[in-house]
Amino acid sequence: MLVKSEQKSPIQVIERMMKLLEVLAQHPEPLGLKQISQYAGLHPSTAHRILSAMAADRLVDRVEPGAYRLGMRLLELAESLTGNARRIESVADLRDGWFDGVEHVGITSAASTPDDLVQEIVAYFRSRNPELELIEEGEWEEIEFRQPRRLAPRAGRSV
Repeated sequence: MLVKSEQKSPIQVIERMMKLLEVLAQHPEPLGLKQISQYAGLHPSTAHRILSAMAADRLVDRVEPGAYRLGMRLLELAESLTGNARRIESVADLRDGWFDGVEHVGITSAASTPDDLVQEIVAYFRSRNPELELIEEGEWEEIEFRQPRRLAPRAGRSV
C-alpha cells in the first residue's frame, strides 16, 4: 500500500503569514526571530522564510539583523482602501484638517496599545463632537503580565 506524503496546501503559507502579522501587530517594538516564531507557534526556519518574503514586499521591516516589525506597506494598502489611514502614537500626532468633512472614524489598537492612549484619542474626538456615538467592536482582552521568576544563581556564579 502506498501512502501519499502530506502535501502543504498553498493556503497554509498564507495562514502562517497571517499568524506572523498578528504577532507583530501585538508588539509595536521590533521582535527577534525566536520570539516571533515562538509566539506564532512556528519553527524559526519557517518563520524566517516567510518573514524574508514579506520583507521583500515591505509588509514587514527588518530593522536590524533578526528583528522585525510591521512594514509601512500595510499602511499604504489601508490608505488605498480608505483614502485616509494614519498611524499615530499620541494625540499630538492628530491634525484637525484630517477630519474635515469626515463623518466616520475607525480606531484600531493592538493588545499592547496602552488603554490610556485609546481613551485619550476617544476624548479628543468627543471634544470635537459631544454627540459622538462610540461603537465598540471586538473583544476586550484581560492581559496580565507576570513578573519573571527569580533564578537561583548557579554554584560558583554570582548574580
